[in-house]
Amino acid sequence: MSTDKKANASGRTGPIAHDLGKIRVGRLPTINQDEYPGLSGWWVQLRIGEDGEEVLARVYGNTPEQAHSRATALAGQPSQALTQQTLDDVMAGIPARDAEIAALRKEIETLRIQQHTDRVNALPPLYDDLIAILGRPNFMCAQLADTLRSGGHDIAERAENEQAAVIHFLLGHYLADPVQWAEKASAVLKAARKEQA
Repeated sequence: MSTDKKANASGRTGPIAHDLGKIRVGRLPTINQDEYPGLSGWWVQLRIGEDGEEVLARVYGNTPEQAHSRATALAGQPSQALTQQTLDDVMAGIPARDAEIAALRKEIETLRIQQHTDRVNALPPLYDDLIAILGRPNFMCAQLADTLRSGGHDIAERAENEQAAVIHFLLGHYLADPVQWAEKASAVLKAARKEQA
């Protein structure tokens, strides 16, 4: 509610309350051409009256959007100040909101863990490269196992252990880079052969 000072019948001056009614935001952001300091570059009108025929105020902003946003915020504000009861109601909702936020954070963390677990547990499709790695017979692993030993790998001298170590080595490179796994594994084996020589 706004107030004006007006003389009443006894000649005294006091505040008289006015109900402004619905405050509307003007539809046309306008470039500010006034040279008054402190006014931004754009303004939007706040209008009152049954059809919004009376200009109540101008609301300024640095952009048309900011002026409109500010005007909308002002038009939507209640004409009375917040009461203590309203403030108490807002404050009472804060712990409930905090609990809700904590529950949402916990749910997000659970989903992240599940996503990570799903990625870890997911097997890649069985393409030719993966078949070549997983289907490698043990008699084809002995030489590669010797090369890996010379590169520092600890592999027991049994066919099953050599096969497992070679498949593990190749599979690790495949999972790290399914496109260039062979080149990268070859580079590591080549470096190990140089150490062996």
